[in-house]
Amino acid sequence: WIVQLVNGSQKSIKPENLEIRASLRPGAHVRIRGLLGSAELNGRLGTCVEWNDEACRWLVCLHGQGSLKSVRSENLEECRGGPTNAERAQTAERSPGRSRSPHDSSTADGMSTL
Repeated sequence: WIVQLVNGSQKSIKPENLEIRASLRPGAHVRIRGLLGSAELNGRLGTCVEWNDEACRWLVCLHGQGSLKSVRSENLEECRGGPTNAERAQTAERSPGRSRSPHDSSTADGMSTL
């Protein structure tokens, strides 16, 4: 396979060395996972808003609080069909009175980079 890398260069890769991942797209329902610096966000549900080529991250709107986070693809797991009722309830429980984490690097427009 000829694979185009993020920096635009191309590499020839053997099929056994490739991992196929679901393609995220705007509107995709996702679960955040694998964060170390903002571990409190692991398990949170959100919706992909747009891809940022420069940052190589998805802008994700978190369910239940509406804040925007900038998250790497490898830290997102697609939830086919959207959140379940139990997941919606869990998200709603987390929303009231959220305090900012010392690791939260929110900008003035409310977006965080993770």
